[in-house]
Amino acid sequence: MLAVFLILWPLTKLSVDAWIISTEAVPVLTGKQAKSEKNQRRYRAAMVAAEVELRHKQRYIAAGTVVVVVLVSFIAFGVQGNRAKIPATADTANATSASGVKVGNQQAPVLVDLYEDFQCPICNNLEQSGLTKDFGAKIKATTIKVKLVSSADTGFYYVTRKNSRTMTDKLVKKKYDPVAKKHVEFRESKIK
Repeated sequence: MLAVFLILWPLTKLSVDAWIISTEAVPVLTGKQAKSEKNQRRYRAAMVAAEVELRHKQRYIAAGTVVVVVLVSFIAFGVQGNRAKIPATADTANATSASGVKVGNQQAPVLVDLYEDFQCPICNNLEQSGLTKDFGAKIKATTIKVKLVSSADTGFYYVTRKNSRTMTDKLVKKKYDPVAKKHVEFRESKIK
């Protein structure tokens, strides 16, 4: 927050100063008016008054900006200070602070998406226990590559991916066969 203020303040200060100076601008004396001593005294007095007014306006803007930054900082600290604090010993039905999360039947072959933070002590314990080494036998890819062979018997084929969990039937798509030079059905076959 402070960094944003320090970057934006000089930029806004220039535009605010230019606006204040334009509102406090004293018209320049013409050649005929400058010959009179009385007009020159009035001009100098007007310049001094404009400079004083400019300093006052700049102080008010600076003070207002500081007040806004302080208020926003207090609000931010208040919100952050009142956030819920979760103790390190928090345990639930399927998770403990010592062993992490356990979901489902532990003896069943399961598909697992495992996300670890190596600075997290629980993730470090999981890695050190060797439990992640036997995941390789249980992990099954959700997307697999399949070969779509042309039904025109030209030998042309496409390779694509499919989700093996949601698309259990054989894949059939109508696509362009450049050898037959027409759209034909392509049927799924396994990649050798």
